[in-house]
Amino acid sequence: MKMGKVKATLNLSVRYIVNGAKTQGGQLVTASWNPGEGDPEKLARQMLDTLAHGRNAPRKGSVLAYHVIQSFSPDDPVTPERAHSLGVELMERIAPGHRFVIATHTDREHIHNHVILCPTDPATGRHMRLTRRSILQWRDVSDDLCRREGLSVIERSIERRHGCSFAEIYASAKGVGVKSSMRQAIDIAAQNARDFPTFAALLGAAGMRVTVRGQHIVYEDAASGLRVRDSRLGMAYMQDTVMARMGRCAVSQISFDTSMIREQGDGHAVVWLPGTRRRQCISVPMRCVIKDGRTWRAFLPTNEPQTVLSKDGAYLCTVATEDLYAHFKRPEALLERMAADSWRTIPAGRTEAEREAWMRQARKLDRLRDDVRGLDTAIRATDGSSPLADAMEGLEDDIRRARAGLQAQLIANDECIAEGRPPDADGLAALESREREIEAMQRDLGDLRRAHARHAGTPHKETQARRAGGKDRTR
Repeated sequence: MKMGKVKATLNLSVRYIVNGAKTQGGQLVTASWNPGEGDPEKLARQMLDTLAHGRNAPRKGSVLAYHVIQSFSPDDPVTPERAHSLGVELMERIAPGHRFVIATHTDREHIHNHVILCPTDPATGRHMRLTRRSILQWRDVSDDLCRREGLSVIERSIERRHGCSFAEIYASAKGVGVKSSMRQAIDIAAQNARDFPTFAALLGAAGMRVTVRGQHIVYEDAASGLRVRDSRLGMAYMQDTVMARMGRCAVSQISFDTSMIREQGDGHAVVWLPGTRRRQCISVPMRCVIKDGRTWRAFLPTNEPQTVLSKDGAYLCTVATEDLYAHFKRPEALLERMAADSWRTIPAGRTEAEREAWMRQARKLDRLRDDVRGLDTAIRATDGSSPLADAMEGLEDDIRRARAGLQAQLIANDECIAEGRPPDADGLAALESREREIEAMQRDLGDLRRAHARHAGTPHKETQARRAGGKDRTR
């Protein structure tokens, strides 16, 4: 069971779920307050009237309805009619008195119910406000109904921290996860590709789509529609690591705008060196490049020298790849949040005022935790003597070295697989250990950045975003 919010075009949402092609000609559609009505425009208008007469009239961006989806396993012996009645019973239990439109879809392998739920109680005019705990409670009710009917239930042990589709849940229950299949496809593509376009084409042939979003790659499984950011699959599937695996060497990243390209051809792009007033340039192999709109990211071999040319193309000198950061901005370490915020799991509270109080206390606890952890990390990193900025710079260097080691270990494992040999057990253990080490260093770096921002009087952008997110959830 999962849920989304409808904040605009309520009529289109209702029209989608009551589609006759999905509901056996409209036979599996029920409006709780008007069972015989099937016109989506009329149903949506009546829901909007209920909202308008509530205590809080709808404003731009407010929630007009909740879209609830209850799905059944394709292996369950449940009829569309029985699934529909279970959906009606579910809504009567979790939202008594509220208006809802339920439609049972039979156009997929698994039967599933779509529900558009009006958040305003027509009797009291009160508007329901949901928390994460509320959704978990709704799932418990749905699970109880399924157990009563002898239907399968997804156990909590296989639920993910990050969202997953029904297709992935069912695949996980059978022991074959969609994300696992995606990782396997990426591994094979990285072994057989030498540039990013070929990598994307091989994944396309395997039923996956690839999109570049800034520093991240978004992978999409075409069959299930599951979209996953690279970091959610693991460090082995992020941009720099994928490019290292394809190039069979550790890489260092530089970024530049298309306006910095002097010329392009013969598999290379000649790029002006920033700060030289277009008097010096380097040649970048196209196989090392990922394009993201006007931004190009080149992942150059870390241990190979780079040739600097004059504006006329004459040889000037050779420099280490690391020395290019005198001209290009060094990429920042990508930090993924490791710990959950306290406000995400607080009790719902008996009243709205009580819930608001819980939220305020939880946000204070999060800020206090960040301060204490940042101070502790700063003391350990600086040893009470060196400046905090130096400690951050040193930790960033450690992360870069560790990531280079991770890339090298992944390349060695890929070579074993390509030769038909299983990766060395010690190598796999070292890989896991190095990934945990990098995660710990990234966590420490995030703590140091927050401590530094706090000392400077400017909230760290991650803390700032989390506070804003928490405030949004109290409205």
